[in-house]
Amino acid sequence: MLPVVAYYGVPVVLEVPEIGSVLVNEENYARLYHQLSSPDPRQVDVGIAALRAIKANEVLEQAQGGTVNMVPADAEPEEEI
Repeated sequence: MLPVVAYYGVPVVLEVPEIGSVLVNEENYARLYHQLSSPDPRQVDVGIAALRAIKANEVLEQAQGGTVNMVPADAEPEEEI
């Protein structure tokens, strides 16, 4: 089962069951999408493990007082519809 994309842009925010929200840059998302949508359960496991590692890194950075902001500083804010 693929995670739901909660937000499109840079980064992609995925809502992953049992992991929560995970920020994934566009390059990683393309790779992860192929792994998570693979019919090979081993590829899906590799993709989920990568998402867990990304989430663990986010949590570690937050605990150390760092910011987890993958949006470029010059990015334009999205307009509300």
